Amino acid sequence: MTTATPIYGAVSTLPLSTYALAHSSTLDLGRQSAVADNTSAFDDAIDALVGGIFTTSTSASTQRQIEVWSFGSWNNGSTFTAGASTVDASLNVSSMKTLMKLVTIIPAMQGQCTYSWGPFSVAQVYGGLLPTKWGIFITHNTGVSSQILAGGHNLSYIPVKFESN
Repeated sequence: MTTATPIYGAVSTLPLSTYALAHSSTLDLGRQSAVADNTSAFDDAIDALVGGIFTTSTSASTQRQIEVWSFGSWNNGSTFTAGASTVDASLNVSSMKTLMKLVTIIPAMQGQCTYSWGPFSVAQVYGGLLPTKWGIFITHNTGVSSQILAGGHNLSYIPVKFESN
C-alpha cells in the first residue's frame, strides 16, 4: 500500500511593503506582494500555506476590516489577475477585485493591534490547484495608515508537496 506524506519546504518571505499602508474607504486601493514562483521555488509543490502579520496604527479610529486577496497568473506569469504585476507595489483594483480570490477578512479593532493571520491553503483558494505564479493583495479601511514599524508586518509561505511511501 502506498501512502502520500506531506513534505513542507522552507519558509519563504514574499516582499510586501505594508508599512504605512493608506486607509481605503472602498477597499480598492492597497498593496500587492511580489510573486511566488511555483515553477522554480519548490519542485512539484501542489500547495502553499500562506500567512502573515499586519499591524494597525495606534490611532486606528474605526472598527472595520483588513482584506487579504490572492492574485494569480493563467499564462505562467505574462498576465496577472486584476492588473497585478510581479513586484511589490501599490495597486488600485477598483471594480476588478472580485477577479481575485478572497483569502480572508480580518475584523479590525480600534487602536493599535497586531493581527497574525494564516495559515491558508493557496491551492484551496483556487479550487484545489496552485497557480504557477501567485501573490497577495492587502487593503484595509481602519481609518488611518497602518503601523510604520518594520516588525509589524510580514508575509510568508511554505510550499507543500507529497511524497509516496
